[in-house]
Amino acid sequence: MDKSQNVETIAVRLTAATGKYTFTDNQNMVGRKVKAIETHLLANVAKSPNGETVCNANAQKCAFLTLQIGGMERIKDIPLNSMVLANRNGNLFEIDPSVITLPKSYVSFSDVSAIVTGEVLLITFYFD
Repeated sequence: MDKSQNVETIAVRLTAATGKYTFTDNQNMVGRKVKAIETHLLANVAKSPNGETVCNANAQKCAFLTLQIGGMERIKDIPLNSMVLANRNGNLFEIDPSVITLPKSYVSFSDVSAIVTGEVLLITFYFD
């Protein structure tokens, strides 16, 4: 997949002891079909575009992505670590091109003890 298409990186701000984070709406992605997803590790990206510290590796290992497509959770509990380029030999995590309802999509954690308040998950969506 060509990585030079339309992209949007979203920072999900974390709070200790909270296990589920719903995305806020993003006008740049409304009605757009997402083709691939990438998550970023602290080892590769230290700060978000707004200067926030990227989530530590232990927390990311416990994080799972669920996306609502067409009114249903079509992509459910996919480990964020499976979407890191380094873990995929440089290949993006591709999905069937789909319009995602971000406000009903979320990241959940199986263990909240590794979450550090104020850190962010960085998730990049590639779309049409």
